[in-house]
Amino acid sequence: NGWWYDETCPQKVQIDGEAKRVFAKHPAIQFALAHFFFTSQDLDAADELLTQNPGVNLDLAPGVEMLHNFTANREQARAFFEKWSERILYGTDIGMAAHGTHPQRGWMVRHFLETNDIFEVPDDAFMLPDDRHTLHGIGISPEACANIYGKNAVRLFGETPALVDDEACQALCERLIASAARHGATDAAAEVLLAELG
Repeated sequence: NGWWYDETCPQKVQIDGEAKRVFAKHPAIQFALAHFFFTSQDLDAADELLTQNPGVNLDLAPGVEMLHNFTANREQARAFFEKWSERILYGTDIGMAAHGTHPQRGWMVRHFLETNDIFEVPDDAFMLPDDRHTLHGIGISPEACANIYGKNAVRLFGETPALVDDEACQALCERLIASAARHGATDAAAEVLLAELG
């Protein structure tokens, strides 16, 4: 069990299996999987996932464990990032409104990728507390960094961002807010965006 779910929710192995069936059924679709699809602790599984599913891309938005897992297996992580740099997307998970995170989150991810430094995790409430205080960068090549920082996003999403359909966005926010309300919760990000759409 985890932080925001209990035994009534599907287990990770079930969710992973369902997702992999979708990837296999729709090989032409490009998927961007947040948080490295929670495979940072098992890079062999991540390698198998990317090998078997050419439409799958992994995003680097870190949870508390991700960069620590890479630190624990630095050499394997460095080799993985070099091999798959064309399928990894830069991400920070910097949120908005009540879900904001520390402004050093972006620096932390970049410093981890670009250097071999040992450094402290920024004072970020969503990255701490954790008994593993330091990270050890993997120092990947400038070419791999360029792929991760931008080239892959351009390949997937294009040079010019698409215009936002305000009506569709408003309808989606309303659905998210209603769904959260049905579960006795709120969706602060959707509420902020809906207010901005006015």
